[in-house]
Amino acid sequence: MNFPPDGFILPGDVKDLPSPSEGRGGRDNAKVPVHLHYLEDVVEILSKGRNRIRKVMTAFCKSRGLDASLVRFFQDGKRIRGAERVEDLDREDDGVVDVDVATEQEGG
Repeated sequence: MNFPPDGFILPGDVKDLPSPSEGRGGRDNAKVPVHLHYLEDVVEILSKGRNRIRKVMTAFCKSRGLDASLVRFFQDGKRIRGAERVEDLDREDDGVVDVDVATEQEGG
């Protein structure tokens, strides 16, 4: 879209502007539900799609009082390290990101 030299946007140009839900670079800012399956519980955390999954992992560990160094996160059997963005993980048909949570055994 080309703006006129005076910087004013004409009424016909409004349709070319990005919608309020689009963030930097046109990415969607919508919240993505992440379901964390731990023992018999399912915890849902809403996260922006562009956030790193590490942010969700940290929030989960804090909410459960777990030591993050002993917790592992998996999706479809593949370990999630934390650098991935929420929007890059596989989603179910309903748009939910399902993640399995496991804790390492401490001691022998």
